[in-house]
Amino acid sequence: MSEILSPVGGEEQLVAAVRSGADAVYFGTKNLNARRNASNFDGEGLVDAVRYCHEHGVRVYVTLNTLVCDDELAMLSEEIEKVALAGADAVILQDLACAELIRRICPEMPLHASTQMAVHNASGLRALRDMGFSRAVVARELSFRELAKLRKDVPDIELEVFVHGALCMSVSGACYMSSIIGGRSGNRGLCAQPCRLDFRTKERDHALSLKDMCIIPHLKELESIGIDSFKIEGRMKRPEYVAASTDACVKALRGEEPDLGVLRDVFSRGGFTEGYFTGKRNSTMFGYRTKEDVEASSSVLGSLRSLYSRETGRVPCDMRLTVTRDSCILTASAGGYTVSVEGELPNVDPDRPVDPEKLEDILSKTGNTPFSPGKVECETEKDVSLPFSEVKSMRRQALEKLTAEMGRLPDRTVNKDIGIPSLSRRPEGNMSLRARFEGFSRMPSDLSAYEMVILPMEEILSLQSLPENFAPILAAEIPQFIFPEYEDSYLEKISRLREMGVTDAYCDNIGAVKACTDAGLRVHGGAGLNVTNALSFSAYADMGAADLTASFELSFKRISSLSGPVPLGILGYGYLPLMNFRSCPLRNEKGCPGKCPGHGTVTDRKGNVFRIECRDRMYSVLHNHVRLYTGDRRMPPVDFVTLWFTVESSDEAGRITDLFRNASSVPFERTAGLYMRELI
Repeated sequence: MSEILSPVGGEEQLVAAVRSGADAVYFGTKNLNARRNASNFDGEGLVDAVRYCHEHGVRVYVTLNTLVCDDELAMLSEEIEKVALAGADAVILQDLACAELIRRICPEMPLHASTQMAVHNASGLRALRDMGFSRAVVARELSFRELAKLRKDVPDIELEVFVHGALCMSVSGACYMSSIIGGRSGNRGLCAQPCRLDFRTKERDHALSLKDMCIIPHLKELESIGIDSFKIEGRMKRPEYVAASTDACVKALRGEEPDLGVLRDVFSRGGFTEGYFTGKRNSTMFGYRTKEDVEASSSVLGSLRSLYSRETGRVPCDMRLTVTRDSCILTASAGGYTVSVEGELPNVDPDRPVDPEKLEDILSKTGNTPFSPGKVECETEKDVSLPFSEVKSMRRQALEKLTAEMGRLPDRTVNKDIGIPSLSRRPEGNMSLRARFEGFSRMPSDLSAYEMVILPMEEILSLQSLPENFAPILAAEIPQFIFPEYEDSYLEKISRLREMGVTDAYCDNIGAVKACTDAGLRVHGGAGLNVTNALSFSAYADMGAADLTASFELSFKRISSLSGPVPLGILGYGYLPLMNFRSCPLRNEKGCPGKCPGHGTVTDRKGNVFRIECRDRMYSVLHNHVRLYTGDRRMPPVDFVTLWFTVESSDEAGRITDLFRNASSVPFERTAGLYMRELI
C-alpha cells in the first residue's frame, strides 16, 4: 500500500497533515535542512512532534538534507543524535557524510536519499542500494514510463515520487544560481528563488519559472507500478495547503475525483502542469504567480480549515470485551500494540442481563481520539449485568493506554561522542592543469600544458579511433543526466568507450560514477558531486573515484582544510553551470524548435545575458554570464585545477591557458565565484 507523505513546516501544518489523512510526514530540525526558513522542530518540540505522529499511526521522516562543511560535522552528529533519540522513522539526506555518521551513531536508522542527490536512473538507484539506502526520492523530471522502468529495473529499493507542489526549474541538487548570484545556496536550504524573477527569451517572459506540478489524479496508476510513497512538496506553505493537498491524495487513492479547482485556488502559479509525468516537456509547463492566483487563495482558506479542525480517527482499533461472573477484561489492539484493561466485577442479575450488541455499540464510539473502530467483539456470561458507564470508562482507559504505547520512544542504540575522523591529505607535488573542451576542433594544437584533457563522450565516440598517444591523457565526460529512456543506450556507449581504449571518465552524478566503475573505467569525480567535506570525499573514493573536484560553492579557506584519501582539485576557469534543465526554456508548445541550433540565451532584468547549451537533447545547461577565473589568485593547496572551456575557440583556450599558467590577470570581466566568500 503506497503512503501519502505530507510536508510540515511547523505545528499547525503538522496537525493539518495528520488530521487530513497523511500516512507519513516530513519536516526538519532547526539546522541542516533544506527549508531552514520554516518554523521546524527542535528539542522537546521535536520529541513531541514525533510522539504526536506516532500516537496517530503516522510515520516521521526528518530532513537533514543539506550539504555540510567540515566545520559543521560536529553539529550534524548532534542533530543525528537528537533525531534518533526522538524516535524518527527515517532521515532524508543529501550529503554522504550524513549517511556515514548515521551508520556510526544509529545504524538501525533507515536512510532516504533526498531528491537533492539528483538520482534519476537505475545506476543511481543501484549505487544507493549498495550503500545501504532503503529509499530514494527520485528526480521530479521523470515521466510515468520512466518511473515504471525504474521500478522494474531496480525492485529492491523503495521509490518516493513527488506528486504535487512547486517545481524547481533546475534538477534539484544541480542548481547554483541562488548561491553564485546571491550567496544563498539551495544546497544549504536558503534558496532565494531567483528563477522566479522575470528572465526573458525572445518569445516570452518569466522563462525560468515553471508551474506547480499536480499528478494527484494519477495516483492509482503510480500505485499500480509499485511506487511506495507519494510526496507533496510545500514545507513553507500554509496549513490549509497541506490539508487540501493531503485530502486530495486520500480521495484519489480511494478512487474518488479530487477537487483540483480548490487545489489551484489555495496555491498555484497560473495553474498546474503534468509535463514531466506525460513526457510533454514544452512551453505550456511555464507559469508564475499572478495577482489572480493570490486573490483566489484568500477565498478558500476558511473552508479548508474544516479539514483539520477536529480529530478524525484513522488508526483501526480492534476491541474484545470478555465479561464473566469473576472478571471483566477489555483487550484493545491498534498499530501493532495490544493493551488490556480490567474493570469492576459485574453484577449477577438474571432480570437485567447485559446486551452484547449494546456493549459493542459503546465500544465502537472512539470519539475525539486517533482511533477508528475496527473489529469489536463482546463475550458475556449468562445473567451478568454491567453498567454502561463502566464500559465507557474501560474504553477510555484502553484508548489512553494504546495512545501512550504508540507514542512511546523506541528503545534504540545511539552511539554518542563518536568523534569526527580526521583525514589528512596534502598534494604530493606541484599543482597540475587539466582542461575540458567542447570538441576536438576547440583544443589548442599544443596540449603539453595539460595533465588531462576532458571531452564529451559523444565527441570521442564520433571518431573511428583515438589519435596516437592521446588515450593516456584523455577522459570522457559522461552526461550529468542520463534519464531512464536513454540509460540502456548510454551504458552501451560507455562500454564502447572502453573498447576504443578510453580508460578514464569524468562524472558529475552518483549514477554515472556507478555506471563507469562497473564498466571498468577510472572515475574522476566532478564538481557536480557536491563534495564539501572529508566524509563525503572519502565516501566517493570508496565508490572508486580516483580523484575528486571540490564543490565550487566552497570557499578557498574551506577547500584548504578539505582532506581525503585521493587527490583533490578545483575548477579554476569557465562559465559556471547555474542550472540544469530537462524542460528547456527555449522550447515552444510543440517542443524543441525545428531549427534549434542547440543553444540560446535568456536575459535578466539587468540586461545580463546567460547562455543555454543543449546536451544531446537530454537536458540543457544555463551558464553564468561572467567567467570564473582564479589564475591570479592565491590558490589553495590542491593537486589539480581544471579549466572548463565551452564556447571558447582553440586560440582563445590557448591564450587563457597561458595566462592562467603565468598567474596573469585577464582582459575580460571575471568573477571569483564563491571562492573568496563564505556560503551561508
